[in-house]
Amino acid sequence: MLQLLGQTLTNVASFKDVSVEFNKNKITFIRGTNLDADPSQPTGNGVGKSMLMGCPSNVFFFSPPLAIKKKDKKQLLGKSSSITERLIGLDGHKYEVTQRANKYTVLRDGVDMELRTVPIAEKFIREELFPMTELMYYTTAYVSTQRTFKMQESS
Repeated sequence: MLQLLGQTLTNVASFKDVSVEFNKNKITFIRGTNLDADPSQPTGNGVGKSMLMGCPSNVFFFSPPLAIKKKDKKQLLGKSSSITERLIGLDGHKYEVTQRANKYTVLRDGVDMELRTVPIAEKFIREELFPMTELMYYTTAYVSTQRTFKMQESS
């Protein structure tokens, strides 16, 4: 059984160094309050919940997170940015997959697998570590990425 254990974001949007652990329960709730909002009208919008929970799909489907609401839709992974997903793979080993702007690092049980080029890392992730299509992933664990999918035709 594939199990997401947690993730760490470094210098991604407003997340400077954030680590989230997904506990062993079946559901993890993430909530937040936008501290920059007008104090007389507090809101949970604009906190980064969708960005945070969109990270697994960005890492496993090889796309950097986008600033969807920004005019120019700049990518949010810069030179000093990274997203690390921690999981137990189908083979029972613990993995850490770190996505940077131009490369991946994959550790198995703490040992670097030395998958140095993006195509080699992508092939390993797609075929062995996380062998799901995006549609399979989103029908198993819905995490919003603000992308349109066939199963999500309307709001």
